[in-house]
Amino acid sequence: MFLTLSLISTHTAHAQWNPDALAFSQSFYSDFPGAYTASAWNSIKMNFTIPQYPQGSLKIDLKSKHFKSGKLPGLIYLQKDKEGNLSKAPLMLHIPGIFSDIRDLQSFRVLDDFASRGFHTIVIPNPWSAQYIEEGAQDMPGYMESESTAILDIISQVKESLLQGDLVSDVHLSGNSYGGFLVAVIAALDAESPHPIVTGQTTITAPPYQVKHALNALDKLMIDFKDIYDNLSDLDKLVILQSYRSAKKETDLFLVARKLAPAFIAFPGFNEFLGRTMVAVNKMKQVGVVPEFKTESDFLKWSHSYNFDRYTAEFNPEILPLMLSEIGRIDYWIQRSLAAGNKRIRMISAANDFINVGDLHRMEKIPAENYILIPKGGHSGFTGFPWYKQFMNYIYGEPKELPRIPAPHLPPSPTPGH
Repeated sequence: MFLTLSLISTHTAHAQWNPDALAFSQSFYSDFPGAYTASAWNSIKMNFTIPQYPQGSLKIDLKSKHFKSGKLPGLIYLQKDKEGNLSKAPLMLHIPGIFSDIRDLQSFRVLDDFASRGFHTIVIPNPWSAQYIEEGAQDMPGYMESESTAILDIISQVKESLLQGDLVSDVHLSGNSYGGFLVAVIAALDAESPHPIVTGQTTITAPPYQVKHALNALDKLMIDFKDIYDNLSDLDKLVILQSYRSAKKETDLFLVARKLAPAFIAFPGFNEFLGRTMVAVNKMKQVGVVPEFKTESDFLKWSHSYNFDRYTAEFNPEILPLMLSEIGRIDYWIQRSLAAGNKRIRMISAANDFINVGDLHRMEKIPAENYILIPKGGHSGFTGFPWYKQFMNYIYGEPKELPRIPAPHLPPSPTPGH
């Protein structure tokens, strides 16, 4: 399935998307043309499939003055030579999607993707995740510049540590969904600094074009499908999940599974993680009203009564003007990077991504060599397509074989956009 690309390697530096990747993007194909079905299929399948990840990877505490605990947990893999000694390699920092942390199966999968392509690799929790918040983050979730400053400081420390042993070449960034939005912010702030540390490429995958509009789109799903989802029995849910797990194309799905894709995106995908984030925020900041939960069912009933809009109103109303300002737009940050001389920024998203409805026009000023818009794939759904695996080879080179072990098996849950 993977293509042999003799001209592309992990260490190849291109100003934007390389010409071969741009050409290959024109060959896009999908067996899941629906925006919601593509997103639900990828998320459910990925979270019910235990990935392999490189043996020798570590969970570490990254020191940081930006957290009350003085640290942020991360997953790390460092490249070694044939003798088992640490070797010089490019450094990749990846930020997963909203609510994702380093315990998610997808985080292990991403770690393997980059480690097998020759990167020193670090995956950190998303700032909206309970894991990030519980370390005592200085601000509430959603303050993009504050979050980016904290993460940039961590990157700087890791780079300096590796430089002491002459173990790092370029520093690269990667992010998915809200994590993609954040790496765009980090790239811009870094490019404008007197001593930039991000010397490699910044790759942005399936980001929200306008943060508040994206949250509004998810809220609409929660409102429209709440009663339907809450009235499904456990057996109903299991049958639908199994339909997605076994499907190889959209027509393999049961009709009800296709129709209820938005419900599974809205609730197990986003809402129930928002509920856990609200619990963590209240524990650290004492800003909301969170009851005691005797059972998981009690928690889910409470969580399902919220959406992003209600969360913002009750927990952090001050952030609303920020999210609606230019700071909440992805094109604003990409243009700041370009204006500061950083041309090494590139973005890929799908035209039918339901979180970006009505905002496609915002990308009109972004150069074509920095921006790939594929026709289908929903919100991050395309990252599970066979086509995307081939696309990854064009931009990072083919993966190599590493000693691998199964990722820790945590209770699976469908998490679209992670």
